[in-house]
Amino acid sequence: MMPFTRSFRFAALLEGSSLLFLMLVAVPLKHLMGMASVSSTAGLVHGVCFLAYVWAVTDDLLVNHRGNWWPLLAVFCALVPFGTFALLWWQRAVASRRWGRATFGVLTTLAVSVAVVANFYAGDYTLTRSARDVAQALACHTESDDVVAVVDDFPYDLLFYAQRQRPIEVIQDWERQKVEAGDNWRRELLDGAEFDAVAARALQPPSRVAELRGNPHAWLLAPRWQDSFDARAYDGFVSVYQDDAWVLYRGVSATASSSAAKSPEAAEHKGLRGCKHQGDK
Repeated sequence: MMPFTRSFRFAALLEGSSLLFLMLVAVPLKHLMGMASVSSTAGLVHGVCFLAYVWAVTDDLLVNHRGNWWPLLAVFCALVPFGTFALLWWQRAVASRRWGRATFGVLTTLAVSVAVVANFYAGDYTLTRSARDVAQALACHTESDDVVAVVDDFPYDLLFYAQRQRPIEVIQDWERQKVEAGDNWRRELLDGAEFDAVAARALQPPSRVAELRGNPHAWLLAPRWQDSFDARAYDGFVSVYQDDAWVLYRGVSATASSSAAKSPEAAEHKGLRGCKHQGDK
């Protein structure tokens, strides 16, 4: 097998390195620490590296007159972690040997397996924090003019799954966050509030919890998965729904009777507005 061109070797190293940085550094920083800008920048850089890699594959194909299988193999290696490194090592160390193709096949299979397993666990992690199920319960219980607030988090998928048009309130110590918030969702909301008065009204202080406690048309969403979660902070609310990630509370009027303080109809009831057929799961 003809040696790779210098441009291909350089592009393969860049593309492989940028993919590893994106998967092993940028994406974990985004999901674990809320540093979304690192992921965005790394994704942009990786995109540029991938385009350069595709150009280098074409150049190597024309220079060395490789078969039609070459572009497909090269691009496939760019889609899996360590794929381009394995390709370079295989060409340099074992391509000329009889067992070279078998070795490369084993390495490619191993890389694909690692990618599949990582994708499975990443998806499972995302679902544990998803607001999909609690959003379905919210859509089932609430009216369009009800107040919905979330404490200490911002579930981006809540409005989508609940099909709500009215913005949700986000309760935080925003004065403190103006000083301490890093490159995360809190900073994004603060920046948005500077340009949009509606967005600014959605940012509420911790005292807002006490105001909602006596309002039967108020709904409070609290993240169970956070270490700071304390159910005692929501005394005076009625727990309507909970799963591994979220608890949905409803405010109760101070003069309401015990019968009026009961939770709304269960989310399994199919006739209410916005209900999903959760009972069919």
